[in-house]
Order: sequence, then structure tokens, then C-alpha cells
Amino acid sequence: VEVDDEMFMLDAGLKFPEDEMLGIDIVIPDIQYVLENKHKLKGIFLTHGHEHAIGAVSYILEQVEAPVYGSKLTIGLVKENLKARQIN
Repeated sequence: VEVDDEMFMLDAGLKFPEDEMLGIDIVIPDIQYVLENKHKLKGIFLTHGHEHAIGAVSYILEQVEAPVYGSKLTIGLVKENLKARQIN
């Protein structure tokens, strides 16, 4: 979501591949626009802890610095994902 010169991300999930997508483990969103405008990103807001809502956060935070907001449980799950991928 963009408001004036600020950008806010609502959920940052992944999806699991369709049966015909052999050899693909996960599908993450194209974040090229976010990368090109990362100076505008003011925060990532997570609604819940399912993979379709948080699964791509670790991939995004590898490339963009932004605060992440969510419930204590959701943030805990994100921290576990970051730890599993060895991202601080």
C-alpha cells in the first residue's frame, strides 16, 4: 500500500507450488518494485503466522531493511524462519 511517499506492506507470504511445478519447493512474490522503492518502505505488517502470510518475510529482509509488526506469536514464527535461514 502506498500513501504519498510512503509504502507499507501487508503480509509477505509464499505459496506452495502446483503439482505440475516439478522441482519447485516454494513460490515467493516478485519484490522488484519494493527493491526499487525500498527507501519508501516504512513497515511490514503481518496479519497472522501462516506461511501464506509470513513465508517470504525472510527473503524480503535479506534485501530490504524495514520494521516488522505483528502479534507476539506471528513475530516469534518469523524469528524462527529467519533463524532457520541464518538471517539476523
